[in-house]
Amino acid sequence: MEGEVTFKSEFGIYVAKKNAFVNIPKGGIVHGFKNLSDKPAKLLCTVTPAGLDDLFEEIASYMETNSSASEIEKKEKINSIFIKYGQEMFPQDYLD
Repeated sequence: MEGEVTFKSEFGIYVAKKNAFVNIPKGGIVHGFKNLSDKPAKLLCTVTPAGLDDLFEEIASYMETNSSASEIEKKEKINSIFIKYGQEMFPQDYLD
């Protein structure tokens, strides 16, 4: 919607700019995204079937209320949330 976000998947790297569209196929692929710019970015994510939105809300809530947690504690908690929703978190360099 706004800004610039870099998406990485097994298919390559794509820099999504304002109003771009990125499709992750049903069933999923290993992917990640990150704002590498110095400006804020806004994304609109539509997930089907419904329910995975709860994963993002739970992670956001945790991050807002646990800013003083160590990086290791944050990664462990986020991974446990991923598992709760049947997802798998991969290492940051997995697609390099």
